[in-house]
Amino acid sequence: MNSFTKNILENIWNISITTGLFFLGYKLFLTKKYKNAMKNKKILGIVITGGSKGIGYEMAKEFLKMGHRVVICSRDENNLNKALHSLYLINKQNIFSKICDVSKADEVKRFVDFAVDKLKVIDLFVKILLKDI
Repeated sequence: MNSFTKNILENIWNISITTGLFFLGYKLFLTKKYKNAMKNKKILGIVITGGSKGIGYEMAKEFLKMGHRVVICSRDENNLNKALHSLYLINKQNIFSKICDVSKADEVKRFVDFAVDKLKVIDLFVKILLKDI
């Protein structure tokens, strides 16, 4: 991993949500920097893994409605295409997607490179983890 990608990864805000954790709403990830950005009406670059359905999809939808730029990934191409089609209706200029299995390091690196290319700056990184309890 090159130093640029490593630096990006070190500066990403990482929020892990696992199944079994009760989701208390979008305020879960409203960090101080995010609140300041919203107060100043800054458009953020946001990455969401598992963004093709469930909580990840809903977050992407809400962030797009707020005018932010969003990159989502999923390991399932069909789910990703369905989500992308739906999210295009909200804001097709600010949504990007890539197939990625986050359990594979090489795919994650390519996904992060893709996200940096599209967003230039990643302000918020939401990692949706699904695991059996």
